[in-house]
This record gives sequence, C-alpha cells and structure tokens, in this order.
Amino acid sequence: MRPLPSVSRTGHGPAPGHARGAGLLSLLGFAAAAVLGIYTLFLVVPVYAGHYAIHSAVQSLATLEPVPRNSREVREALRRRLQVNGIRSLERDAVQVERTAGGLEVSVVYDRQRHWLGNVDLLFHFRTGVRIPTDGAA
Repeated sequence: MRPLPSVSRTGHGPAPGHARGAGLLSLLGFAAAAVLGIYTLFLVVPVYAGHYAIHSAVQSLATLEPVPRNSREVREALRRRLQVNGIRSLERDAVQVERTAGGLEVSVVYDRQRHWLGNVDLLFHFRTGVRIPTDGAA
C-alpha cells in the first residue's frame, strides 16, 4: 500500500486525511473570549433587570387610583413601588414631575456605572417616563 501524499492532487493544501483541528493557542483564545463574555453578562444583566423594575414601577403610576394631584404624591407613590421591588439606589433628582395641559409628566433619567476591566467602566444611560392623566383627561 502506498502512503498518502502530503498535498492533494489539486495542489490546494493538505489531503483530507491530514487535516488538523484548532491549535492550543486558538482554543485558549476561544476560552478567554468565552470567559470575558460570561463576565460581561454577569455585569450587564443585573443592571437591565434593575432598569426593568424601575420602568415597571414608573409605568404603573398611570393606573393609580386615586389619581395623584401633585408631584409630592407621585414621588411618594413611586418611592413605595420601588421599595417593594427592592430598588433603593435611585437618586431623588433622577425623578422629574411636570404639570402639563392634561396631566402630569413623570420622567426618570439616570445612569448606572459598573467597573469592567482595568481602567474601563461600563456606563448605562436609562430614560423612562409616563403621562398620568388628571381631571378625566385621557
């Protein structure tokens, strides 16, 4: 039996019997990328879960009964909802309440910063809001 040639008959690389897989360096690179990706997910997912809790609390203000009459009542209702959801890190100045023609406009704008690697941080900017109709306005 003749040994297989090291080059295929077409002259384009090794014969199929001599194909090799990824080298050790490639496998280490893939493993490092996977670990970095998982680490990043562990930082990002809680931030977005917290934002979802804040967004839900803000959106629930539109269904309040009785309808709040002023910004103090809106802030108190939002504070209670955030407390139930375990959110204690929202600064007071992040919540803005403005009276408009048909109701109250509530907007919440805040940032979250998480340390990532070395001197690199991840900065998340969130904005959510709702309009609370008053005086029977829809």
